Amino acid sequence: MVVVQASSTTIRLTYNIEPNPPFNMGNHLTEKPGITIEVIRAAGHRLTLNFVFVKMPWKRCLYTVQKNTMDGTIDASFKKERMKVGVYPMADGEIDASKRNNTQSYSIFTTQASDIESIEDLFNKYIGVTRGYSIITDLESKGIKNIIETNGSLVSLRMLKRKRIHAVVDLEANIQSQLHSYPNEFQDIRMITPPVKSKNYYLLFSHKFYRENKTLAHKIWNEIASIRESKQYQQLFDKY
Repeated sequence: MVVVQASSTTIRLTYNIEPNPPFNMGNHLTEKPGITIEVIRAAGHRLTLNFVFVKMPWKRCLYTVQKNTMDGTIDASFKKERMKVGVYPMADGEIDASKRNNTQSYSIFTTQASDIESIEDLFNKYIGVTRGYSIITDLESKGIKNIIETNGSLVSLRMLKRKRIHAVVDLEANIQSQLHSYPNEFQDIRMITPPVKSKNYYLLFSHKFYRENKTLAHKIWNEIASIRESKQYQQLFDKY
């Protein structure tokens, strides 16, 4: 008797080349690739899917999804203008927060000698933010205009050290990763509390993928939500 096994569907996803621990550790080929990648793989296992991950700069992640050359990108926060880029999990015309991958916070980072203590102190200051990050629009809407877009949190921190900017606004996990990697270089960097903003992050599918695989896309989002609410998710946090 010949046993025929169903072949799995391959889905190509991009992720930010810059590590964002514990959700994205910067290399999907390692034993600890990041919680988001592990959750998506677990969802793929449940649905007999094969996810292929490709890392690239964040702005290019969005570009390749918009051009339909990749099927999606992981951990994209919701912006209405990004709905031109790809498709988020929606419910009744609104973003469905129950289908999020995770929640993360943006904070202000500056030097010990700086007089910056809150977001109100950022007016008329030069602020470094990673190119393509959604927080740029939020800062601009508050009237903060002197935003210098950089190629990542490490570049932003080094610009801060060289006094080319007054502060950095970035994901807490990104900056904490750099402070851990370069403790001597950035020993005088401090974080301002509370965070500027906390955001939910989602698996964003390309329009082409969603159009051709609408039912499957929703199954994937549902599995991600199911895993996030399970004991397995907490076990992943314990692992990292």
